Amino acid sequence: MRRGSNRTSNRGNTRAHEPPCTMDAARFRALLSAYGANPRRWPERERSSAERLVADSEDAREWLLQAERVDTMLERVTPVEPSSQLMRRVAEIPLRSQSASEGQSSWTDWGMRRLVAIGIGAAVLGLAAGSLVRARVLSRATQESWNELPEVALIGDIPEEMTP
Repeated sequence: MRRGSNRTSNRGNTRAHEPPCTMDAARFRALLSAYGANPRRWPERERSSAERLVADSEDAREWLLQAERVDTMLERVTPVEPSSQLMRRVAEIPLRSQSASEGQSSWTDWGMRRLVAIGIGAAVLGLAAGSLVRARVLSRATQESWNELPEVALIGDIPEEMTP
């Protein structure tokens, strides 16, 4: 006896291990909206569940009839050939968008560089101004603190401003 002779082959059936699909009303309506009323157009994995729902549900049968009416109306529509002018305009879209983006990108690049330069300049000025103001405030506060320290040490009472 050969090895594997009792095994069954699942070639071509890549979804053999997937659990069967359960169909609810919302999914069935979405299926009809996307694929129409013909079960052959429905995804194979959902087809049997959808057919069971139609067999069991009056609402599902009504939705299927409505979808069949829509399919019939769509089949009656005669296709319209686009004019040569429309075809030319559609073919020119990539060229128009490319030339517009090229002109815009140089302005955008310049604008972005300018914006970054302004931002860096403002940051540098802000840091410089902040450090100067901070240094002055700290030097005054430190000077005043050192001047008050002997008074606090000698008196023994802490001023109310310094208590939490």
